Amino acid sequence: MECPNCKKKIDNDAKFCNFCGVETVPKDKMEDGSVDLYFKRKENTCQICGVYGPTKYVEFYQNVGALVMRFHKSIKGNLCKNCINQTFWRFTLITLVAGWWGIISFVITPIFIINNSWRYLFSLNLKPPEEVR
Repeated sequence: MECPNCKKKIDNDAKFCNFCGVETVPKDKMEDGSVDLYFKRKENTCQICGVYGPTKYVEFYQNVGALVMRFHKSIKGNLCKNCINQTFWRFTLITLVAGWWGIISFVITPIFIINNSWRYLFSLNLKPPEEVR
C-alpha cells in the first residue's frame, strides 16, 4: 500500500505511515469524513520516532570542524519531548567537542550551541507523549 501523504510504500494493514505518521485510512472512509481528522496525525506526530502526542517545531545543528573544511548536520521538524532531548544532547555535545577546529568552525560553533540551547529551553515545558493519554 502507498501512504496517501508521502507516497512511500508501507504495509497493507498499517493504520499509520511509518515515515510521516499520517493515518492511512482514506478520507472518504474516516468516521466523520473531515480533512482535519485526516491531517491530525501528521501535525501531532514526532517526525523521528513517529509517536502521536504533543510536538514542537525545533531546529538543531551539529558542526564538526576540520582545519580547512567543516562537516555539518541539521534536524528540523516537529519532534516529541523524548526526541528533542536525545537530539539536543547528541548534536550539542558533538559540536562542543569537535566543532572548534578551523576558522569557519570557530565562528559557527558558538552560534550552533546558542541556537540548540535556546530551542531546547523553549521546549522544556512540552509534555512527554505518555502523559497525554
